[in-house]
Amino acid sequence: MNRLKILFASFAVACCLMPVRSVTAATDVFKGACESAGGQSSTACTTKTTSNPLTGPNGTITRATRLISYITGVAAIIMITVGGLMYILSDGDASKISSARTTILYALIGLVIVATAQGIVVFVLSRI
Repeated sequence: MNRLKILFASFAVACCLMPVRSVTAATDVFKGACESAGGQSSTACTTKTTSNPLTGPNGTITRATRLISYITGVAAIIMITVGGLMYILSDGDASKISSARTTILYALIGLVIVATAQGIVVFVLSRI
């Protein structure tokens, strides 16, 4: 059981230290049409698209993922604090101590799952 705790703590620290960033490549779909047809005066040829509005660095999916991660992070910090208070106020009662440990453990597991999910989303969006 002790090895499992050490492994879990190491994984949690590694996930927190792992840099997470969103990098996407923008593709100009009008480039070939504008060069071959000589349509330099049209709006499609003069407007530069810098990123995808859905999957780009400030795209809808990226912003939604960040928002969910922030909300979950705040909720996990609150639950860890509540678990710590439950642990302090347990007065040595074994069931209360167990409940407090479970609360803290589940909050940490939730943080790891959210960090991993955000990493997967960022990885997938950077490949699109």
